[in-house]
Amino acid sequence: MIWLVFILLGISSLLFTQQTDVLTMLMIESAKDTAMLSAHLLVLMMFWLGFMKIAEAGDLIQLLTRLMKRPLMWLFSSVDQNSQAFSYIASNICFNMLGLGNAATPFGLKAMQLLKGNNQAMTTLVILNTSGLALYPTNLIALRLAFDSREASVIILPVLITSFITTVSAIILLRVTFNARHKWVKQ
Repeated sequence: MIWLVFILLGISSLLFTQQTDVLTMLMIESAKDTAMLSAHLLVLMMFWLGFMKIAEAGDLIQLLTRLMKRPLMWLFSSVDQNSQAFSYIASNICFNMLGLGNAATPFGLKAMQLLKGNNQAMTTLVILNTSGLALYPTNLIALRLAFDSREASVIILPVLITSFITTVSAIILLRVTFNARHKWVKQ
């Protein structure tokens, strides 16, 4: 609603100041930018969905699941460790930790579909994705390079520290919330 008000105020001010040529130019430019961004995101999603199918066929998902099994068993105790959902969760978290959010998204979406009804596991996955533990922030480094940063990788240690603190805090808050809710439901 607030954005609608901003848009209407902007259009009204352009019409009031009789700068309709600016409005027309901005509308065309915004449509072009939106189409370019949508095409870019569509290509990225197609690429990573294809990558997901190759990873499934090449047993990469099973390898990632084995590597992440112990910590994930504790975090996702309500999910069967041998299930497809558990494999997708492991892949999603691994790719997010490597800073490959675009690669992680299809795995996360598939895991959410398979977890339908398991609210605790779904909430845990969303919290972990939102807190964003990143061992190597690939996208941030790429953005810094795109804007001609001299030392694009200087952010690795600060990102690692802050994302670790954020993830640990999120897990603690999640556990406290689930435990409090569980006690409340038992009463």
